Amino acid sequence: MEHARGTRSRTKKTRLLRRAAAGGILALAVGGFVFFVTRPVSTEATAGREGMRLADRTRVCMLQDTLQTQAGLPYEHQGKTYYLCCGGCLAAFKAGVAQYSTAVDPVTGARVDKATAPIYAYRGHAYFFVSEETLARFAQEPQLYVTASPHS
Repeated sequence: MEHARGTRSRTKKTRLLRRAAAGGILALAVGGFVFFVTRPVSTEATAGREGMRLADRTRVCMLQDTLQTQAGLPYEHQGKTYYLCCGGCLAAFKAGVAQYSTAVDPVTGARVDKATAPIYAYRGHAYFFVSEETLARFAQEPQLYVTASPHS
C-alpha cells in the first residue's frame, strides 16, 4: 500500500512538472510569436547603421547622440522638445541642458540645436546639421566626417 501511494505521488508530481514545462514552452512560443509579429521590420533607428536621414527624433538619445529602438523620454525646454533614452540620461540632460541641447555640425563646424536640426543616422549614432544641404554632403561620404567627429 505504501509503495502504491508513493508511486501515485511521484506520478502526480511528474504530471504537474510536465504541465508546468508545457505551459512555459507555450508562453515562450506565444511571446516569441507576438514579438515577431509586432516588431518593426525596419525602423529608422536600426537602418541608421548604414546611414539615412532620420525624421523620427523620438528615437535619438540627445544626451549620447545614439539611436534607440524605442521612443525616448521627452524633455521640454524653452518651448523645444528633446528626447532621452532613460531616466539617467534625462537627469543628466536637465543638469547640463546648455551643453547637451546642442551639437556641432560635422560638415561646417557650426553649433546647432538638437531639437530642430536635421538628423542623419550613421552606424548607430545621430549627427545634427545646420541644413539639409550639409546633411546631404555628409550622406555622400560620411566616413570623411566621422573620423574627424567626436562620435568616432
